Amino acid sequence: MIPDMITFITLLERMGVSSNRFEFIVPEEVHKFYTWYEECLLCIENNDWKGLIDKRNEFEVFKQINVKFQYQYRDFIDYVIERFVYKNLDKALHYIKKALLYTITDIDNIVTNRALLSIFEGHLLANYYDLLYTIQVDDDITKKLYSFYKYYSHRLKDDLIKGKIIPRIALILLTHDKSMLSRKKRLKIEHETLKILIKNYTIREVPEILKHLIKDEMSYGLSKIRNFQRNALLTVFDKYGVCPEFRVELQRFERKKHLLLSDMLKLRRIELGLTLEEVAGDICSVSTCARAEKGKVTPSKTTLALLKERLKLRALYYSSEIETEDYDTLMLNSECRKLISLRMCDEAIIKCKELSEKLDITISINRQILGLYELSKSLDETDRINTLWNLLLYTDIDINHKLIFSREELELLSCIAREKAKVNNKDGILFLEKLLEKEHKQRGTYYFRTAIISRDLIKMLKDNKEYDKSNELANKVIHRMLKENESGLLLDMLDYISTIKEETDKKKEAGEICKNMFYIAELYEVYDDAKSIKEYYTNNFNKNEVWY
Repeated sequence: MIPDMITFITLLERMGVSSNRFEFIVPEEVHKFYTWYEECLLCIENNDWKGLIDKRNEFEVFKQINVKFQYQYRDFIDYVIERFVYKNLDKALHYIKKALLYTITDIDNIVTNRALLSIFEGHLLANYYDLLYTIQVDDDITKKLYSFYKYYSHRLKDDLIKGKIIPRIALILLTHDKSMLSRKKRLKIEHETLKILIKNYTIREVPEILKHLIKDEMSYGLSKIRNFQRNALLTVFDKYGVCPEFRVELQRFERKKHLLLSDMLKLRRIELGLTLEEVAGDICSVSTCARAEKGKVTPSKTTLALLKERLKLRALYYSSEIETEDYDTLMLNSECRKLISLRMCDEAIIKCKELSEKLDITISINRQILGLYELSKSLDETDRINTLWNLLLYTDIDINHKLIFSREELELLSCIAREKAKVNNKDGILFLEKLLEKEHKQRGTYYFRTAIISRDLIKMLKDNKEYDKSNELANKVIHRMLKENESGLLLDMLDYISTIKEETDKKKEAGEICKNMFYIAELYEVYDDAKSIKEYYTNNFNKNEVWY
């Protein structure tokens, strides 16, 4: 049996390592299970309780996933149904405790035992304490939860995990505490939580934490600033039909980064120009190979290892953006990526130099990522497109025949499209549209793989005055960001939509979007962008605007 992704992710996160730093390759059953859970969450989000009950009744146990984790997810759904549909709090408590006890033997002594939880276990714990508060407000609950908050805030090293657990615990504390927490303690929690949310570019919990900050802030001026920022976010939420209120039962996290094993086997075979018979060879029967490509069967570990070699796959179960055994280096790589995406060049140069000293550059994927970062920081436009193509030569397949791309390759190709667009905008558009078409052949593809491509395509469409297509795609990306609780490209999308409004004689709407962009940029501490937005608004919409 191949490694169980859910078990592996749970163990990673319990060690304080975010699974978001990896891309997983999973069999059909794991994909089906996650799809089932995501569909349950969609029903919860939309208060579609009949749909949720129907989905719950579709639950089935899969052989390739640890059964206790499957029951844990199932019992969480039962808890939601009992609490929010049937309003039976006793049964809800039974199910949420049952879900926790599958993997946590001592719920009330997590801090004493110095335990670390997976993100899903943290989600269950948040619901457990929230339900206890609902049954009876008790200072003992606040003491336990506050103790957990302090312990986890200092114990967790990985911000990607901290950002998924701490804000939920903090919001439950702030919402239910009546008297135990002083105003000073509340403000400390609020500021720390907002800092975590901003650093991780999450968005869904931000309006709620700002609401608490506005209420508790001692300075009227600071409270006023936060109010403007919150209203700007609420405008976006309202536009896209998203509820800004904190709902403990909603797990507003991006989907796990996974691709399907069946897709990888089939597309890689086609890339190499091999027949099923040539791939199967002396490894397995042709029918086994064919069924594996359709997701009907998962070959044994031994067979998969042999297929990996024959198909020259980089990874079989999971991979990271770089090749390293040092987790701190993985975190450093993520920091470099973020700094470059935010155009924070001075900081990026320092961190990228540090990364280059830690990576083994004899490994092609490491040379590729460092080359991409170096090019992103460089202002030299000379022969840029050939430099980009040369970075792709680290792969062993003609890029025109390639069907499976790493995230780095997708970003490199998007950079090439931008260079093409400088000469002929239409060439850049066609290049990206074909790339997206290839990427969507994989059923497991996810938002983060195509986010940069979508951003660049939207800009090119706008520049080419294909306003309807650009606007439609930008709105889809914002919908997806809000669903995945991610705001990294929000300012870009709002900028493109505002420009389209302005260029199609809808100046008032464009101005409103531009003004909201300023407050959102300040909230997320992108101060250079905020300054540019403010100047543009003043010069083009209202030079007498009073900002705060």
